[in-house]
Amino acid sequence: MSIQAEMAITLLAENEIPEDRRDVIERFPAVASPTGLRIISGILETLSFNNASTEDYNRYFEVKRLIDRCIEIGVDRALAELK
Repeated sequence: MSIQAEMAITLLAENEIPEDRRDVIERFPAVASPTGLRIISGILETLSFNNASTEDYNRYFEVKRLIDRCIEIGVDRALAELK
């Protein structure tokens, strides 16, 4: 489950198009779960600790916000907010 969430996080960070993100979440639903949230939080901590570029940090922070919203309001509504 966590491997799927990790893969999905990487794919979400690489894709900003809402339809592509929907496809990723549908293929790897584990990402929109507390496991996915835990993984992305760890990635953000690592990026911050290693002084990653603002662009890289913000790209993963946006993924964290999406995962948060998926958990809070559901995948469909969270993705609708991206449009």
